[in-house]
Amino acid sequence: MAAMVIHQSALQSPSGAFHLNVLLSCLQRIGNRVYGFAFKLDVKSTEE
Repeated sequence: MAAMVIHQSALQSPSGAFHLNVLLSCLQRIGNRVYGFAFKLDVKSTEE
């Protein structure tokens, strides 16, 4: 819900859209790192 509001306001200004893209890419990078870390932990726990 909040993401839609942020997205709509970002579309109104070019710089806002740029910042939104940067924010999304950062969140994706963090998410991938967290997911990879959780996956390693999961693999370790299943091996034992």
